[in-house]
Amino acid sequence: MRADAVEYAVTCIKHSGTGSFHCVRFSKGRADAVEASFDGELGICDIAGPQQMHRHNPIQKADPVALVEKAEEIASLSTERRAYASGISGIDSVISAMWPKMLDASRMLLKKLVLGAPMVIRFHNDADGTSGAYALYKSIEDFMANGNRLKGSYTAAWIMNRGITYTTADASHDLSSTGAFTSVEKPLLVIIDFGTSPGSNAGARLVGGKFDIIWIDHHPIEEGFVGQHLPFYINPWQYMGNSDIPAGFLTAALSKTFSGMDTREIENASFIGDYSRYADRKAPGADLSAFLDMVTSDARIASGPSASGITPKEIDSIITDQERYREMLSYAKTKMSDAIGNAMQKLRRYKANGCAIYVSGFDDLRSEDTKYPLPGRFSSKLLEKLLDGGDHAILLLHFGNYVSIRVDTSVADKADILGIIAGLKEKYAEEIESGGGHKTAANIKVAAGYPKEEIMREIISALKKRLE
Repeated sequence: MRADAVEYAVTCIKHSGTGSFHCVRFSKGRADAVEASFDGELGICDIAGPQQMHRHNPIQKADPVALVEKAEEIASLSTERRAYASGISGIDSVISAMWPKMLDASRMLLKKLVLGAPMVIRFHNDADGTSGAYALYKSIEDFMANGNRLKGSYTAAWIMNRGITYTTADASHDLSSTGAFTSVEKPLLVIIDFGTSPGSNAGARLVGGKFDIIWIDHHPIEEGFVGQHLPFYINPWQYMGNSDIPAGFLTAALSKTFSGMDTREIENASFIGDYSRYADRKAPGADLSAFLDMVTSDARIASGPSASGITPKEIDSIITDQERYREMLSYAKTKMSDAIGNAMQKLRRYKANGCAIYVSGFDDLRSEDTKYPLPGRFSSKLLEKLLDGGDHAILLLHFGNYVSIRVDTSVADKADILGIIAGLKEKYAEEIESGGGHKTAANIKVAAGYPKEEIMREIISALKKRLE
C-alpha cells in the first residue's frame, strides 16, 4: 500500500450512473465521512478526502455489524444526556420527561449521518413545521462543521409538504427515491408537524419496516392513528403536555441533544407561527416567523427550484443575505397588513359572554398570483389584530369549502372548539368531510355544495352556550 493511501469502509452505495459511495474512516471515537466515485475495477475508487484527493485507494470490506456498532458509539458520545432547558417552566417539565426518547431518536439520526444512509425529512409548509426543519438543518450543519466526532458529507432530501397527512403517494415517492441506495442501515424518515389523522395510516404502513421513522408532532392524538405507536413518535400529549408546545420547538429541542447552536429565535418563531401561549412577539423570532409564513406560501417562492418546494438550505441562503432578507420581510409584512386592513372593514361581530365572536370571508383578500397569505396563517394574524383592542375574541374565517377557527388562548379551555367540532362531525356526518386541530387553532372542511353558513351558525351557537 502506498504511503498516501487511506483506508475507508464503504457504508452506502448509490446505484446511479457510474455509482457513488459513502465511505467512513473510524479513528479514536470519531469518524471522517467522504464521498467516492467508482473508477475502474470493483473496490477501486477516487475518494475526496478531508485534505486531498486520494486516487485508487483500497477500500476496506468491513463487517456491517461492526460498522454500525462504531457509528452507534460515536452517536452516543455526541449527544447531551441532560435535558434542554428553555427557561419556560410549563415546557421544561415536559421536555425533561421526553428527553430519553429524544436522546434515542437523535442517536439514531446521528448513526444515519455517520453511515451515510439516505434520509428524507418532510415538514409542513407553515412557520411551525418549517422552523423545525430549519432548526434541524442548521444543527446538522453545525454538528458536521464544528463537532469533534464527525466530519464530512451526508445524504438528505428535504421535502416541504402542503398537506397534513403522510399519503401513500408520499410513501411511494420516498421508497422510490431511497431505493437507489444500498446501505448497511435502513433509510431514515423524519416527519415534522403533520397532525395525527388516521389519513396518514396507509402511508405509514407502506414504509413500515423499510424505514426508521422519527415523527414529531403536537396535535391531539386522534383515535386510530397508527403513528403514535412508532418507537420514535414524539408528541407532548403523551407526556402531560399540549399543543402549546409546537413541533418546531420540539424539533429544535431534539437538535439540542447533539448541537450547541442557539435556536431560541427559531423556537419563538415556532411559538408565534402556531399561536402558542408561549409566543413572545416582542422577542427575536417574530420577523423570522413572518418570513417563513411568506416563503412557504407565496406560490412564486414556495415552489423552489425543485418539485420538493423550498428547502431549509434555500431559506438559509436568503436569511444570510441581509439585504434580500430585509426586502422579502418588508414585502411579507406589507402584504399581510393590507389583507388585515381589508378584512377589518368586512367583519361581522356576534356577542358572547365576555367575548366577541367575529366572522370574515377570505376569498377576495389576496392576489391569485402569490397565494400569500394562506388562510390558516392569515386567520391567526387577524385574531392577533382583533385582540389588540383588549377584548377576548374568537374568529371564524371562511373560504371555499373551509372554515378556519382561531380562539383567544384565555378562553380556549372554556370554548372547547375541538369538542364543538367533534359534536358537529357526529351530527353532520355526511356534510362535514373533516375537522380538527388544537384548542386555539382548528379547521373544518364542508362537503362541496353544502352551505358553510349553517355550520358556522352552529359553531357560534355552541360557543355562546359554552361561554355563558
